[in-house]
Amino acid sequence: MLVPLSYNLRSLLVRSATLLTVMGIGATVAIVPASWPCSRAS
Repeated sequence: MLVPLSYNLRSLLVRSATLLTVMGIGATVAIVPASWPCSRAS
């Protein structure tokens, strides 16, 4: 009965790590164009 518990705990850690990674990438994508205005557009 310990296997499902550890699997749920691991999947929870993987989900939270994935969410943090996605948020970090989203923040980078949002911040980088703001710090380089019009450098990629033209």
